[in-house]
Amino acid sequence: MDERLKQAQTVIFDIGSVLVDFDIEKIAQQMLPKRLVKYIHEPFFIEQWLKLDDGSVTSVDSARLVCEKFNLNGDEELFQNVMDNFCEVCPPLPLASSIPELKAAGKKVYLLTNYGDVSFARSKNHYSFLQEVDGEVVSARVKTVKPEDEIYKILLDRYDIDPTTAVYLDDRLENIQAGRKFNLESIWYPSEYVE
Repeated sequence: MDERLKQAQTVIFDIGSVLVDFDIEKIAQQMLPKRLVKYIHEPFFIEQWLKLDDGSVTSVDSARLVCEKFNLNGDEELFQNVMDNFCEVCPPLPLASSIPELKAAGKKVYLLTNYGDVSFARSKNHYSFLQEVDGEVVSARVKTVKPEDEIYKILLDRYDIDPTTAVYLDDRLENIQAGRKFNLESIWYPSEYVE
């Protein structure tokens, strides 16, 4: 485990590509018929996914809009299933096993994640390690996403976190840079993480 995690009082994790292997291509290949996989690369699909993260659409509406856009009537449930239940095909990454160890060492552990509301609820139920954290800030629930300043403020204020005693891990450099603006020791995972 990285020495910075051992020294911190509080550890803040992103989920996708940090605690869970989130790869939209792999997800689509496992959850969609071959004829539909190509649509996950379409800008409109990506836009809908981002709207799920910011809480401005539901998966029902988003799947319907995707199918309307590409004339895929009848495939709405397939796309909705990907949006809501991708956790079923995303294995945990090794860092997830550090959560019980961190908790046993008396540290507070939080999640700061861009995630849809329904998919987060399903993921929290699916991965036991997400149930062990002390709290979370989920983008769709607070209607703001990383790297916007507001989501970091919400986390720090809601849980009264002293950023100078916390470590934050994320796979996106822009999110790390945003965290550093709040004096969070921010580790770009896995690039700046030391086993």
